[in-house]
Amino acid sequence: MVKAFLSHSSAQKAFVRKLAEEIGFDSCIIDEKTFESGNLILDEIITAIDKSGIFILLLSNEALNSDWVKK
Repeated sequence: MVKAFLSHSSAQKAFVRKLAEEIGFDSCIIDEKTFESGNLILDEIITAIDKSGIFILLLSNEALNSDWVKK
């Protein structure tokens, strides 16, 4: 099954939850459902992107100014 990595700013969390629910949580990689607590965030992001077949960047002013999105 192809998984979509949803890249977003924390300001978009409510929207991303609804989007992931519509797509199906099993088909999405989002930080609050996928990332392991205690692991380095950047390592989690890189691993998640490697496991995904689709990368979706949800653009907003907050995302464009997010250090994590820029990385």
